[in-house]
Amino acid sequence: MFKSRSGRRWIVLDFLIGFFALFIALNITPYVDIYEPTNRIWVSLGYGFCLVLSVRLCGLNSLYVSHARSKYEIVIGAIQGCLLAYVVVSLIVGITHVHIFGRYVMLTSLGLSLLGIILSRALDKYALSKHPLRVAFLGCNELLKAFGDRLTSNPHFKIVCAACQDDCDIPEVMETYHYIKVEDPDAFCSYLDAQKVDIVVSCYGSTIPLRVHKVIERLPFHNIEVMNKGSFLERYFREISVTYRNLHWYTSQFIKPNGGAILLVKRILDIFVSMLGLALTLPFWPLIILLIKLETPGPAIFKQCRVGLLGKNFTIYKFRTMGQDAEKKGAQWASTNDPRVTKLGAFLRRSRIDELPQLWNVLKGDMSLIGPRPERPEFVDELKKVIPLYEWRYLVPPGLTGWAQICYGYGSSVEDAKRKLQFDLYYVKNFSIQLELQILLRTIPLMMRGSR
Repeated sequence: MFKSRSGRRWIVLDFLIGFFALFIALNITPYVDIYEPTNRIWVSLGYGFCLVLSVRLCGLNSLYVSHARSKYEIVIGAIQGCLLAYVVVSLIVGITHVHIFGRYVMLTSLGLSLLGIILSRALDKYALSKHPLRVAFLGCNELLKAFGDRLTSNPHFKIVCAACQDDCDIPEVMETYHYIKVEDPDAFCSYLDAQKVDIVVSCYGSTIPLRVHKVIERLPFHNIEVMNKGSFLERYFREISVTYRNLHWYTSQFIKPNGGAILLVKRILDIFVSMLGLALTLPFWPLIILLIKLETPGPAIFKQCRVGLLGKNFTIYKFRTMGQDAEKKGAQWASTNDPRVTKLGAFLRRSRIDELPQLWNVLKGDMSLIGPRPERPEFVDELKKVIPLYEWRYLVPPGLTGWAQICYGYGSSVEDAKRKLQFDLYYVKNFSIQLELQILLRTIPLMMRGSR
């Protein structure tokens, strides 16, 4: 069940958790007579359906990415998903029925659905650690070692072997992995079958040797999946590798930055949320500005040039969190516990209050609520020279929060920028309203934790 590559089983499981959670709650409440028997079934079916959608919006779609979540992410995602589903169903019931759910129904249904969602994901994570996905490599090259090291350090994967048509001339591969020379495709497939290999990862480029090509053709008959390194990383780690990139990736799904219904819906949501955010927070701005000025001299609103959609520069606005002479030595990477940050500035950064003026950027259209964080032109020029596809992050509007901020956090070096880019590219390739909502929901607990 847990190693199944079919997402339908998880959909059925989540639906049953939601259905029985609300159905039991409606039948054991002291006020059971309020709800007609037929309505109990229909409402429970609706809650099950909503729970399936909501937990996926909150990042708990279990298929492929169970290993990547911490216990905290599982709990927070379950709480968000169950609450979202319950609110939706409660609103529907409140509109269509005379009676609304009481506290007994609410506490019981939420408690049971939370228990079911958390327990199923915890068991999934535990099962994968005890029975990891068994992986075999086809092809031996320099990139295999780094890719293999990443999988070796993860308890949810076990590397069975590395194979190639020819003799391997890379000592690191010979010493680290069980190496096999592919001489007979049928015999090799039988070996993989006997070793219970789940996935074969091709490490070849555009040219695949004939014997290996025959192996790849026959593996589906052994119920063994074949992927390249880039596809494996995208599925199981939800990022796009700039090291394993190829033409097949960016021709398979390319975002048109200047059109599309998704961008129109995204813009409408940006305008609505930014206007609402400004209306709710503007009364507090004078106090924030006063506190900033009392701590250090200089303007309270910080302005800086950033790179936006399609490489166009714009001016970003933030509450100032550093002293006036913070960059007297030129542009510098910001870092965790940056000594240039003031005491008040540290609080503003942790709480993300310093980002509030960027709601004006969102309203103007310079930015969006969701997207890659905009970088300074000085750093962009530098990073484009050393990181492939770096400018691709500007195929979509920059945002207040993004997939990279959720998955990786703060970065203060070129290597950090490379890792964050891989998450940004995943966002670009999988650009959708569903992913937008998932990022928005997963940003809330990060703000509560002050993870910055």
